[in-house]
Amino acid sequence: MPARRTGPLPSGVNRRSEALDATRGVAILLVVAFHWLGLPFGWTGVDLFFVLSGTLIGGILLDHRESQTYYQTFYGRRAFRIFPLYALFIAVMAGVGVTTLPLWRYLTFTQNFAWAATGLIGSGPTGLTWSLAVEEQFYLVLPLMVRLLSRRSLLFASTGLVLAAPLVREGLMQAIGGFAPYVLLPGRMDTLFAGVAIACLVRDPVHLAAIRRWIACLPVVAAAWLAGFLCLFLWAGFEPGSALMYRLGYSMTTLGYAAGVLWVAARERQSCGFPALSLAGVGAYSIYLFHQTVGTLVRDAVPGAFLVGLLAAAGVMAAVAALCWFGIEKRMIAVASARWAYRVSPGMTRGQ
Repeated sequence: MPARRTGPLPSGVNRRSEALDATRGVAILLVVAFHWLGLPFGWTGVDLFFVLSGTLIGGILLDHRESQTYYQTFYGRRAFRIFPLYALFIAVMAGVGVTTLPLWRYLTFTQNFAWAATGLIGSGPTGLTWSLAVEEQFYLVLPLMVRLLSRRSLLFASTGLVLAAPLVREGLMQAIGGFAPYVLLPGRMDTLFAGVAIACLVRDPVHLAAIRRWIACLPVVAAAWLAGFLCLFLWAGFEPGSALMYRLGYSMTTLGYAAGVLWVAARERQSCGFPALSLAGVGAYSIYLFHQTVGTLVRDAVPGAFLVGLLAAAGVMAAVAALCWFGIEKRMIAVASARWAYRVSPGMTRGQ
């Protein structure tokens, strides 16, 4: 998933958060474990990605909402961050003939609408791009909300959307059915706006001080919600498109992952003792896009030796991620940062 931190974290926290990178690393490893190892609940890594995205993108927008260049800078930087690598991925997939929809669907990030209408998620490597479509549609909504609402109002609105999400999923399930609640933004808005709520909380000194007084409880809360989800998962066999998941499961993963992300974001120290996780977080976007393709190709090249194939796939994926980061992603971030800057007129202020 593509969200990256470019704005400041709460007071007293380093500008670059190794801990948030490591959290993103956990998310991408869950997804990879789902596709490579069949980890039953690994697909919930996307939920963690969404919470992180809401936190980071919401924070960027809150930090710069006074800027005269608010919209053009945000969308310019997002475009350079997301489109180059995504366009390469779609070109490769189209070249080998594994795209299941017309190219314009992928290029306009409307593939999730098509899959919602058919009741199916596209098979193969391009099937995972539904989550990118959801994020792009989120980017159309959130900047306007941040610009128009005070931080307090945004917190209330985000909390309301989190609470309303199960009812929205129920409505989508009854009206459309299939995977519509899974692949459409309204059905996933609780994870994204839980992240926005976190961004609001850690930027308010009063809320941040209160969170830090009780911060030791947050991992326990996160573990309790996720343990409850896993118990139900084992008992009822939660699947991404099941009615029970829509009605209860996604809310449980949202609250569990949100408590975990809040714990990370509110900590005074943002260092991480697991550099491998932080590196995985830095390369998460390219890993997300290419891990299914790399895994399939390498395992096919090393038949009958599961562990050797797994290690080989991990090595190749690390090399691909490094090439993508240094060859495309880092360069595009630098170009966008030089081209677009957030500028604020002297004396321009807005209420909290």
